[in-house]
Amino acid sequence: MNPAAAAAGADSVVIDNNLAVTTSVNGSALDVRSYDGAAKVGLAVNQTAGTTPTLDAKIQESATSGGTYTDVVNGAFTQVTTVDGNQEIQIPDVAQLKGFIRVAYATGGTSPAYTVTSKFVSQKKYRS
Repeated sequence: MNPAAAAAGADSVVIDNNLAVTTSVNGSALDVRSYDGAAKVGLAVNQTAGTTPTLDAKIQESATSGGTYTDVVNGAFTQVTTVDGNQEIQIPDVAQLKGFIRVAYATGGTSPAYTVTSKFVSQKKYRS
């Protein structure tokens, strides 16, 4: 999914916007408790430098924003090397998540440098 695009009628929230990733780092936490039903998490990656660089990204969840995060089942993106690209992961039911999500990024290779943007797309439980 192009993180700049959202499904018709869905709300989209940028989790990490043009985040420079040069070492393993955890992205920002997002409170998903006000969302319902299916969701998508999109990831746009640009490889900017490095020798045989790799980037592994996965969705993690926690009951609190600053709590202990665990990996979401089937929440790993395909490893990125030197090719820019967009990916998405489907979450069948946001209500099954613990309440907060983030994307964890792990790098490999020599001097890897990536720019990443991640986005969450789903329906709000209550609309005003």
